[in-house]
Amino acid sequence: MYYNAHAYDIGLPSVDGSNVPLQSVDVNSALNNLICETTVRQSYKNVEDKNIEAVYTFSIPLHAVFMNLEVTIGERVLKGIVVEKSEAVDRYEDAVTEGNAAIMLEQTELGLYAMNVGNLMPGEEAVISFTYVELHHWQGNSLRFFLPTTIAPRYGNPEAAGLEPHQTPEYSLVIENLFNLKLSVMGFLKDASFGSLSHNIVVNKDTDETTITLSGIEALGVRDVVVRTRFNPDVDKDIDHPTTTISSGEPFMDRDFVLNIEFDSDKKSFSMSDRDIDGYVLFASFNPRFDAGENTSARSVKVVVDCSGSMSGDSITKARGALLKILDMLRPQDYFNLVTFGNNYKMLFNEQVKAEGENLVRAKRYARHIDANMGGTEMGSAITAAIHSLSPQDISTEIFLITDGEVWESKTIIETARKSNHRIFTVGVGSSVSEGFVRAIAEETGGACELVSPMEEMEGKIVRHFKRIYLPKATDIKIRWPEGATKMIPEKIKAVYDGDTVYAFARFPEKPAGSVRMDISTEKGHAFSEEVKIAQGAEISTDNIPGTIARLAAHEEMMEQTDAKNGLDIAVRYQLMSEYTNCLVIDARADGEKAKDLPGGTGSVICESCSPPMDYGRAKAMFSLATEETEDIPLTDFIKELAHYFDDDQGEDKPLPTIEMFKNVGLDEKIARGLTGLIERYTEESIVVSFLYALSKKRFGLLIPRHVKRIIRRQYNKGICDPDLDKEVRKIVKKTYSAKTAV
Repeated sequence: MYYNAHAYDIGLPSVDGSNVPLQSVDVNSALNNLICETTVRQSYKNVEDKNIEAVYTFSIPLHAVFMNLEVTIGERVLKGIVVEKSEAVDRYEDAVTEGNAAIMLEQTELGLYAMNVGNLMPGEEAVISFTYVELHHWQGNSLRFFLPTTIAPRYGNPEAAGLEPHQTPEYSLVIENLFNLKLSVMGFLKDASFGSLSHNIVVNKDTDETTITLSGIEALGVRDVVVRTRFNPDVDKDIDHPTTTISSGEPFMDRDFVLNIEFDSDKKSFSMSDRDIDGYVLFASFNPRFDAGENTSARSVKVVVDCSGSMSGDSITKARGALLKILDMLRPQDYFNLVTFGNNYKMLFNEQVKAEGENLVRAKRYARHIDANMGGTEMGSAITAAIHSLSPQDISTEIFLITDGEVWESKTIIETARKSNHRIFTVGVGSSVSEGFVRAIAEETGGACELVSPMEEMEGKIVRHFKRIYLPKATDIKIRWPEGATKMIPEKIKAVYDGDTVYAFARFPEKPAGSVRMDISTEKGHAFSEEVKIAQGAEISTDNIPGTIARLAAHEEMMEQTDAKNGLDIAVRYQLMSEYTNCLVIDARADGEKAKDLPGGTGSVICESCSPPMDYGRAKAMFSLATEETEDIPLTDFIKELAHYFDDDQGEDKPLPTIEMFKNVGLDEKIARGLTGLIERYTEESIVVSFLYALSKKRFGLLIPRHVKRIIRRQYNKGICDPDLDKEVRKIVKKTYSAKTAV
């Protein structure tokens, strides 16, 4: 599921540039009330004649909680464990350099994951299976089941989002992959209405559950084949008409799967309990409805519209229509401005203006001519410009953002927005919208998010979402738990609008019974109360392993932490993927089955196209940030020469350098003398290996290409060094450079 453009999966790429063909994709989801558990199973095969390290980048919904990872290689079933991030990296690298099979999963940003599969042997098949759980939210009487099957091309620098070069998704417009999906719906939603504008579906209703599957040729009324017409830029570059291909009719992974669920009922709230590590967790979900009326106070509204190339087609056409209707909804007491952006931004007025007369006429004239013709997605500068558009004091200020969110530098933009004192209401449009970004920026600023597809009734949904700017919110929210609650998660529920979904958890030493009640008061004095009885969920029998509800509660608690140590403790205890942890699988092969070479062969085992020697300008910037040093990094030239030394066909088989060779390529004279002085007590080979290993760790390691680090690690793991030597080598470096830059 190394998802790509509009978006045809190209398989599981190895880090040396070869490709591991995707064999199959199967998705099974179970939606019970609003709790959905999804398992994705994908099969890949190494068709190369060498052991490889494969990279796998995939997405899951933003608020989904990653539950488990299982990898089957041959007859071995390997289950992942969650450990602290740096420990996981060290253990993974040790396993790879020792010739064992290893899998490491890392969360690069919310909703985006990168997996490395180390030492997949020639002819071996890897079956990757992972499970996540998501809590769904109501949008009126609708739910939106969303299955990401694409990582659409994003604008900007992927490394700014934390991805290494070999983790960055590649995109292909011509390779097509198929997938199967089965969704089982239970609880009160089994009687809902289901429809999808993204894919053809088959709905089968039974007494206990409703099953939704993807249909191929049957739903289109074709018996044998489906004719798909698409322009192939590689084959048809010299002709002006598309080619015709024949498909078996199975669904293609060319767009995200979206299922709309309609359920018109007052009974949408529920509560259930589950086992925890040392007690129980109670979960409650409410769907408060209150007659909030409309807030008539003046608003300052800044409408920001994405006009980048990725918005072309129906997205920009319907966004244009919605924008014209939004302008009609502005009230005379409001102030407003329009900002469009692509490679740069355009602001209609220099500052916020009254929503009346010539200002509205000019804005509508401008809105009728916006198009997806502004190039890339420089969203950050547009958001910043909107924030700085001057408004009258003492009135509420909102940004209404319409975008597909396809940017890499999302964290920086969200942080800027969070500090701005603006509520941001977002509309995520398109079949491959970056849900993580549009949801996160809305939630961090106290706004709200709506996701729409061009195939849906998009204009109406955008307009309805805009109306929320004028709605009063409830800020006095109390959950009345049964007696005995020891911990409430979250500690405080944020603002709630009419029709929102409210989730809350509480921990108990004993199994709770009875009911849970929510009381709400709005800023206009309206009140809402609802009470739900506790239904008992499935309980686990294994000691000291928390159930699904308990892990969801722990995830919410972890996300609230501002202290990294507390966050790490929760993540490890409850086996949760996070910014603090990675998921790791190690399979120690028998001696005769170990990989003899580093993945991809010897030498440049991670080829320059996938993991090149470090960009030294970027490395210096990272080094300075980490150490507060502003000067050039010591040893830079020496480390560059070291990388070149190992970067040839001999690779790890090349003899180790000598201390004299170190001096010839720029090693500091003081360090060279210190290392030479150790020869009386240690072999030169062990001194060299200890020194190289020290350089590959911590700060200096930023400069060393990954394959060179592995060659060094393999030499170090041969056991020719000892802890006393390592300490002495580090002391020698510290004598030359400050403690801030010491390894």
